[in-house]
Amino acid sequence: MLYLEKSTISRNMKRLFDGDLIEKKNAKQIEITATGKDFLERIIPAWDSAMEESRALLTEKGEEALTILLNQLTHV
Repeated sequence: MLYLEKSTISRNMKRLFDGDLIEKKNAKQIEITATGKDFLERIIPAWDSAMEESRALLTEKGEEALTILLNQLTHV
């Protein structure tokens, strides 16, 4: 589970709205825009590449250690 402060979510949502990446459909729903979809198509390959590079640097042992640490921090 991901723990975020309300202010963090609000700030990030504002950036997405301001960038025309998402739009409000009604009081409880938001939707990704065409601009948002285009952005995702461009950024996902770079994200995947960065994740592969990070995993290679961490090795499996390092990744496991970070997972253990995250679990300890989020189950306090």
